[in-house]
Amino acid sequence: MKEYVVLALLLPATLNAQARTAVSAYVASDPGLANNPLLIGGTFAREHGIFATRGSLGLDVTTAPVPTADSLAAPTSGIGSADFDGLLYIGNPRGGTTLIPYALAGIGIRGVRADGIGIAANYSYGGGFRAPFGRGFSFEGEARYRKSFAETLDRPDRVVGNGMEFRAALNVGFGGRSAVPRPGNVPAFPRPVGVPTPSGPFATAPRTSGLNADTRLRVASATIQTAERYIGVPYLWGGNTPQTGFDCSGFIRYVYDLNGVSVPRVSQDQARFGNALPLEIGQFQVGDLLAFASNGRDVDHTALYAGGGRIIHSSSSGSGVRYDDLGSSRGRWFLEHLVAARRVIDAGLPAGAGSAR
Repeated sequence: MKEYVVLALLLPATLNAQARTAVSAYVASDPGLANNPLLIGGTFAREHGIFATRGSLGLDVTTAPVPTADSLAAPTSGIGSADFDGLLYIGNPRGGTTLIPYALAGIGIRGVRADGIGIAANYSYGGGFRAPFGRGFSFEGEARYRKSFAETLDRPDRVVGNGMEFRAALNVGFGGRSAVPRPGNVPAFPRPVGVPTPSGPFATAPRTSGLNADTRLRVASATIQTAERYIGVPYLWGGNTPQTGFDCSGFIRYVYDLNGVSVPRVSQDQARFGNALPLEIGQFQVGDLLAFASNGRDVDHTALYAGGGRIIHSSSSGSGVRYDDLGSSRGRWFLEHLVAARRVIDAGLPAGAGSAR
């Protein structure tokens, strides 16, 4: 019971850290309506990992008259649409170039604007797919079945009929980047109360190194500059390249490798590689590797420390490669789940590279 209470208390903060905002413009065809009108509209969504809530508004843009029982409705009458949907992604919603399917269910109102009549509430369900491309953009296609809550309506000739709707949309996500950090004093963010310091495999004693300090700084700075080139590349579980997308550990290995530093591929192994550091931001240097655990024990995310209290990483909750400020509300989630910090450049460079002279 105690575990469930803790989970309930942590859930709002976790969701806030994993949230993303997205908007889209769409076109929809609805054969269930008289004259099969073309609707255009927009949506606003809030995504929390594989879950999302979405509101949408649309309006008929066709000019052909809509047939009714006694006459033709005015061409400007229009069909209105307002919906509130819940979505469940079958896979990470900010993956790479592959299609990401999702299921949806929602409630809404549809009807003809003319004379203020013909408005009917309905429920709907269906599915679709997301195809990410570029930096934060994606194409979406979906189909849903609509059914009115009421079978008998005052003006059935003017109301949306039951049936299928088909929609295509262009989606863009927001909040995926932070400004590039500037040199300066490191913010003194306190270690959250009650979070243990590293123990077990994360608490190995630092090893002495003959690496020249200037070489370490040069390699670290070059690694962060390399990482910045890929800001906006989407997250893809198991991804290893900018062409397909990165997961967290794949991104770190890729940018280190481009700068001659060899590190393990898997985040759990990365968290044990190199020299252990105290979990104090003031002890971190540019290029250090930070490891996080959602449950406080099992590492499930890694990032690069970029200086100035910032990390750069491929985030499943933040549209892919991005900066995060550890002093922000989102950044606090990472601070509270930080379980290891490692200095890996010394261990990852080939033997003899940059040795002290």
